[in-house]
Amino acid sequence: MRNMKRVLLVLLVLVTFESNAAETQKSDPEEIVQDTLTEVLEILNNDTVALKDDPAEVERLVDEILLPVIDFNAFSKLTLGHSWRQATADQRQRFINEFKGMLIRTYTKYLVDYSGTIVKLVPNKTQQRDPKRRMIITEVSQPGKSPLVVSYSFWFNKGKWKAYNLTVDGLSLVHLFRTDFNHEIDQTSLDTLIGKLADTNRNVASKNNRKPGSAP
Repeated sequence: MRNMKRVLLVLLVLVTFESNAAETQKSDPEEIVQDTLTEVLEILNNDTVALKDDPAEVERLVDEILLPVIDFNAFSKLTLGHSWRQATADQRQRFINEFKGMLIRTYTKYLVDYSGTIVKLVPNKTQQRDPKRRMIITEVSQPGKSPLVVSYSFWFNKGKWKAYNLTVDGLSLVHLFRTDFNHEIDQTSLDTLIGKLADTNRNVASKNNRKPGSAP
């Protein structure tokens, strides 16, 4: 898939939006981001060496932090576009499960490479008319690299704020995946795409569960 490094960076910043269920219900996206950026990045920076030796633990942390703040149903629906409307209920659920697994497992091994990242909130001067939708803008900096602007689209649904799209320097994550996934679907089928995602998840999970020093 193209632009994987950019996608990874988006996901790295997303995992800093950690909050428990009660906090998510009562906080708006700005508070969720502001209250947790320092804490989570500090964990990443302080435990880099240990985390590199234990990819299964990194995957567990990503799983626990990432899942509560992404609306995977909305994310998946927007990503598949017209293919979502044509999919059966079973295909939709299988796609959501494998898509979620891919986002978590594929990038787990790269997460620790982004220690030293600094993230700060940027005021959003655009008028946000819908009280149930919010765009949060951040600036992501790494030593020796130009800052990136990463934006998060949140919406308030069922008593919680959750993210349904992310954009890095103008590149929409939904658009990126939609282009690649629908190309695969057009060439083969939705079931084939789901099968490939499942294969990727199994392969990555198998590698992450191997003990250090074991044969490939």
